[in-house]
Amino acid sequence: MRKLLLAGLLTISVCGNAQPDNSRQKGEGLKKMALNDSAIKRLERFRDSAARALQLVKDTQVQEDISRNVNDIIQLEQEQQQRKKNSAMVRIGIGLSLLVVLFVGLMRKRRK
Repeated sequence: MRKLLLAGLLTISVCGNAQPDNSRQKGEGLKKMALNDSAIKRLERFRDSAARALQLVKDTQVQEDISRNVNDIIQLEQEQQQRKKNSAMVRIGIGLSLLVVLFVGLMRKRRK
């Protein structure tokens, strides 16, 4: 009884796990895959339009990046010019104050 049950389970498991016979005849798969010319042209047009749309998006993103970078560079240059202008004003102020101190010192020396 056990041997009969074991043989039955073994047969069922082998048959259950066996690969199905899906072998196709030559040309049967090609008939399903073959499309008519209008469908192929439609697919090519769709592919080309999608590629153009992606290229436009990339181009606009590149242009935005370039303009943003140029604006940042211009802003940095303006800040540097403002710093240079401020430092020049400070140097001129220091020079004028030293000139006044020199003038006052010379006037005191003449009075004595």
